[in-house]
Amino acid sequence: MNNSVCMLRMPDVLKKTALSRSQIYRLIKQDEFPRQVRLGERAAGWVEEEVDGWLRERIERSRTHAASRSLTPRVKKLVTLRIFRTGGYRPKAAVGVGSFWGRDSD
Repeated sequence: MNNSVCMLRMPDVLKKTALSRSQIYRLIKQDEFPRQVRLGERAAGWVEEEVDGWLRERIERSRTHAASRSLTPRVKKLVTLRIFRTGGYRPKAAVGVGSFWGRDSD
């Protein structure tokens, strides 16, 4: 059994998470991302397991959130009918050839 701990430096964390440096520090400040570990006077790193766990959590949260937002075809039809009946949405008419920004020229 291997109990070694792998540390990631900032470039590795950036590549692994696809986040920017400022976003990582913002998430750390909000206690939403694992904190770095001081490795020396001018060196810090992140525990790879913690970063991987954070990524798994984000993936799971994204998947469950997306599943809860999906509507059945019947519900979509009812929502669409309700929007048209109340006048909340009207599809745009075809735009003429001489129009600018979706408005027909006068």
